[in-house]
Amino acid sequence: MKKFFVFLLVVICLGMGAGVVYMKSSEDNEGPKITFEEGKDTNYTSDMTEEDLLNGVKAQDDRDGDVTDSLTVETIYPKNDGKQVSVIFVAKDKNNNVTKKEFTMEAQDGSAENPQLGLIDNDGLPEDGDSADITEPAEETDMPDGAEADSTDAESGDSTEGELTPEEQAQKTQEDKIEQLSPQDPKMYLTTYYVEVPVGTTLDKLSYVKDIQDDTESTSDLFKKIQITGDVNTAAPGTYELTYYVVDNSGNSSNGAVLTVVVK
Repeated sequence: MKKFFVFLLVVICLGMGAGVVYMKSSEDNEGPKITFEEGKDTNYTSDMTEEDLLNGVKAQDDRDGDVTDSLTVETIYPKNDGKQVSVIFVAKDKNNNVTKKEFTMEAQDGSAENPQLGLIDNDGLPEDGDSADITEPAEETDMPDGAEADSTDAESGDSTEGELTPEEQAQKTQEDKIEQLSPQDPKMYLTTYYVEVPVGTTLDKLSYVKDIQDDTESTSDLFKKIQITGDVNTAAPGTYELTYYVVDNSGNSSNGAVLTVVVK
């Protein structure tokens, strides 16, 4: 009798194991495959729209079939001293599996100096004419006596109680970017995303890189591939932005980690 129960337990365990294997094998964890048609235009100009860039790009998923409609341009980075630009395309299937692929184009007439001009706003906001959800402003209401002391003084720029500081807001924005990456994408981390420096400071840009993580390449290899766009003139007070990113050997682009530098 005891042998029978042992045998029965083994059969149940094997059945459960087979069920788990089946469920895992039936999960859709693969993103679409992005391909470029032969003869796709490889010349980039700053007046190109997203529609122009998507021309000749296809996305095919093993389960969902043609998902070309999901294709978008994530961002554009200059490379090779501004002679070329890397266009990062993104496609998504019905299970939200995301694939990114890099496409290199030849920059025409100095267009790599501002490769996102006319295509993607640095703040992620739509350009004029694009549709967007707009929140209507609240109607003005009379405030009770004494309430002014807790409100934001628009002219002074002081933040209201409970509002995030510039450092905290920058940190949160970059963390949100990293969370949206697919598993195969490198992840770029900075020591800080907002820094204030006095006029005349010598800025060591690479010193702000904290870590780079990837599913296949080592951190040391990725450090050699770091690209930084933007510049900081420490001789002139102002607010500047540096964008750090890497592209791994498979063409997967990391998040664009933005460091805001305020020169005072």
